[in-house]
Amino acid sequence: MGVSSQALHGAKVCLIPRPENNYRPLVLRRGPLAIISGLIVTAKVLAIGLALILPATAELSTITSSRIIQLTNEERIKNGLGALQENASLSKAAAGKAKDIIDNDYFAHISPSGVTPWFWIQQQGYSYSVAGENLAIDFVQAEDVVSAWMASPGHKENILQPDYTETGMAVLTGDFQGGTSTIVVHMFGLPTGVVRPSQSSLSARAPITEEVAPALPESSTPPKVIEPVAPTLPEIKLLGDKQIFRNSVELIISGDVSSTIKIAVNGQETTAVTIKEGGYLMQEVDLTAFDDGQLQLSAHAVNESGVSSAKTTAIKIGKDTAGPDISDKELMFIVSPSTDSPHVLMFIPAGEYEKLSVEQTGTDLLSFSSPLPTSIDFEIGNNPIEVTAYDELQNPGVIGQVNLQPAIFSDRNIDYGSTTIKINSAARRLAMIIGSLLFISLLLAILIKVRIQHPQMITHASLVILLAVVLLFI
Repeated sequence: MGVSSQALHGAKVCLIPRPENNYRPLVLRRGPLAIISGLIVTAKVLAIGLALILPATAELSTITSSRIIQLTNEERIKNGLGALQENASLSKAAAGKAKDIIDNDYFAHISPSGVTPWFWIQQQGYSYSVAGENLAIDFVQAEDVVSAWMASPGHKENILQPDYTETGMAVLTGDFQGGTSTIVVHMFGLPTGVVRPSQSSLSARAPITEEVAPALPESSTPPKVIEPVAPTLPEIKLLGDKQIFRNSVELIISGDVSSTIKIAVNGQETTAVTIKEGGYLMQEVDLTAFDDGQLQLSAHAVNESGVSSAKTTAIKIGKDTAGPDISDKELMFIVSPSTDSPHVLMFIPAGEYEKLSVEQTGTDLLSFSSPLPTSIDFEIGNNPIEVTAYDELQNPGVIGQVNLQPAIFSDRNIDYGSTTIKINSAARRLAMIIGSLLFISLLLAILIKVRIQHPQMITHASLVILLAVVLLFI
C-alpha cells in the first residue's frame, strides 16, 4: 500500500464512523480528546504568555516622520532628483489614512470599503496633478523602512518619481489584528498648476530668424516645384494566432519595395527594416524594454526621398513575463516516517499551471505537464527541494527552497511583535481547525449510524468543541 493509500485509510479510521472502529472515530475517543484539549489550551496559554512577556514591535520602534523624509530625500538626491518639501495637508492626509488602517484592521492601499488613498488627500483640500502613497508596518527603524521600499519596484518608483515636489508623513502606533503595530504612511504629490520638474528641465529653443530668399533676375524662370509622393501605407500582421508574448513578437510586414518600414511599440520607435523584392518580409520585434501589460504596435513607411506615410492602425498585444503566482504556503506535504527510503506526498494547489517540476540540488526529480495531478508521491533525499510552476508561455514561478527535513534551531534576530501576533493567530487557527474537524466527525458519527449512538462520546466531543470555540474568541 502506497503512502497516499495509507494516509487516506488512516484519515477514514480517525474521522469517519466505520465498522473497524466500531462506529466510534478514534479522534472522538476519551484519550485523543484529552490530548486535543491539552494541545489547544497549551497553544493559547503560550500565545497569551508571549504577548505579556515579549515587547511589541511598536514599543521598540524609533521611526519618525522627519527621519523618513530625510532618508527619502537622500535617495532622490543620489539619483539626481530634487528634494521633497513637507506639506502639512499631505501629512494630515497620511495621518487620516494611518488611523483608518488601525480602526478598520486592514493593511492595503484601498480599504475593505473601497476608500482609495486619493480620498484622504482630497479631504484635506490638496489639489494635485500627480500623487502616490507608500505603506509599511511593523518596522523598528526608519532606515529599514526606506531600504525595504527601495528594494520594491513599485515603492521605489514612488520615491524616485521626478514629478513629485511635496510629501507628507504619518507614523501611528495602535492595536492591529490582535497585537500592537506601527503603521507608516508616506504620501507624495505635485500641486495643480505647478510645472512638472521632468518637463521644466527641457532647454529653451533657439530663436527663429526669418530667411529672405534672393530676388530672381528678371529674365529667369521660376523653378518647377515637384510635389513629393508619399509611400504606400505599410501593413503589419502577427505571425500566428497568439495574442500574448514574452520578450519578442514576430510580424509579417509588407510595403513598397526599397521603402523603410519603422515599427513603434507604444509610440516608441524600436525597429526599422527595408522592404526587399517581393514586397514583404518577416521581422522579430524586441519587447524587453517594455513592462508587462498591453502593448500597441504601429508602423509607417519612409521612401528613398525621405517622405513618410501615415501610421498604420495599432495592433494590440499583451506582454507577460511573470510566472504563476504560487507560494510554498499553498503546497502541502506528508512525509513518510521511513529513514532508508523516505517518500513525500505533495498536494498541488489549484492554479493555471501548464507544467510543474521538482528539483533537488539541480537534479530533476520529476516533471508533469497539463493536466496536472492533484498529488504526487516521490522519494526525497536530505537536501531541500525546489518546485517550479510554468504558465502557457513557459514563464517560471519558482517556489524557493522547501526543506522537508527537521529544522535545526539557532540564535537569530527575532521580531518579537511580529512573532507574538503570528503565535496568537496560529493558536486561533489551530482552535478553529480542531473544532471544525471534531464537529464534522461528530456529525458524521451521529448521522451515519443513527441506530448506534455513544452518549458519552457525544458529550465529551461536544465539550471539547465548546472549548475550542471559547479559545477562538479569547
